[in-house]
Amino acid sequence: MISVHDSYKHCGVDKFYNDHAEDYINHHSKAIFKHLDSYHELIKNGSNILDLCSGDGLVTKYLSSKYPDIEFTGVDPYLYQRYNSETQFHCFDYNFKYLAQNQINQKFDLIICSFALHLCPSDLLPSVLFQLSLISDKLLILSPHKKPDISHYWQLDSKLLIDKVHSKLYLSKISI
Repeated sequence: MISVHDSYKHCGVDKFYNDHAEDYINHHSKAIFKHLDSYHELIKNGSNILDLCSGDGLVTKYLSSKYPDIEFTGVDPYLYQRYNSETQFHCFDYNFKYLAQNQINQKFDLIICSFALHLCPSDLLPSVLFQLSLISDKLLILSPHKKPDISHYWQLDSKLLIDKVHSKLYLSKISI
């Protein structure tokens, strides 16, 4: 079995998701859930959360089962239709290039990006981070490694390593 990371290297992210959008599964779900539980103080009923690069909605499904009064919005250029049907929440089909050039016209209490921001092209990352800092004052990133390195527009608040998965909570340097 080829890892998702190796598949990205072999055929590219776009082709991988064009070929595997319907059968994609994040095999780190248990670790992701542990991280989300560790940040429970950020996640409250009545919150408005952006599930950035939401995939099939793993984060949204887990959190909405625990906190039924949270409003979620997804963003994923590949699995947005799957997210819409599996979560019953709306998902935009925006990619990193779009996010770098356009602001989402909504404010969020928290942005959660699981296993994806490290895929943002380095030339787009500062602009994406700027746009995100305009719509939320908190950004939680979960990743299989320490990437990406974020120093633009965000300040590291805390970090965790659980079951070989990293999470970092950032606070916006830009007042919203």
